[in-house]
Amino acid sequence: HYVLLLQNLVVNDRLVRTSEPIYAMIDTGASGCFITENMFYPLQRQARGWRSMEVDITTYRGETVTLSARRPDPLFLVLPATYPWLPSDANLIVLGLSFLRNSKITLDLLQSKMLLRQFPENPSTA
Repeated sequence: HYVLLLQNLVVNDRLVRTSEPIYAMIDTGASGCFITENMFYPLQRQARGWRSMEVDITTYRGETVTLSARRPDPLFLVLPATYPWLPSDANLIVLGLSFLRNSKITLDLLQSKMLLRQFPENPSTA
């Protein structure tokens, strides 16, 4: 698992605004997306269904990387979650493999860094 602060969260092409920071945990053992209940239910009411989600993160080099998932990807499931080790008002989104398609991740645990390389969705075969 790798936890980071989100710069932006976009659900169904609409920017989500919160007064508290939103953290994301990259979990390569998960398929879809899990959102803490305090965020999930208000977002679900606003979104009226989960068609797409994008998150912007800033790398340690200051670059912005966008991870996204959308329907009809069968891995893009969005579910509420409770984590007993988190404060009840914490905003956490767990990003699974549906957000990591066409990406290669290298985790450097000694330096607490993650290298994320993204590849085109439809590389040309010409």
